[in-house]
Amino acid sequence: MNRNQLLLKKIAFNCGEIDLSYTDRVDIATDISLPKAQKIDQLTVKNMSGDRILNVRFNHSYLGTLVGNPANANHREQEQTALNCRLLLDNISIYRNNGE
Repeated sequence: MNRNQLLLKKIAFNCGEIDLSYTDRVDIATDISLPKAQKIDQLTVKNMSGDRILNVRFNHSYLGTLVGNPANANHREQEQTALNCRLLLDNISIYRNNGE
């Protein structure tokens, strides 16, 4: 199945910007020649000077059974995982510039 995924990388505004980063999903099977489906991993808020003022981390897990090693699963294993797993958002961690 061909899935084209558009990913928002940055939001710029008058007082700074928000950068978004992504990691691979293992609950969506893709053709070996296509990029893997992505999930949002974190976003970083920066001020006009480019200093990080806030970091938001999205912590995920999967409901169901992962088949094989997700890092190097073959297409059959990816399809079995896609049928058996669902991505869950467990919690959101927010860190300010001072680490809190």
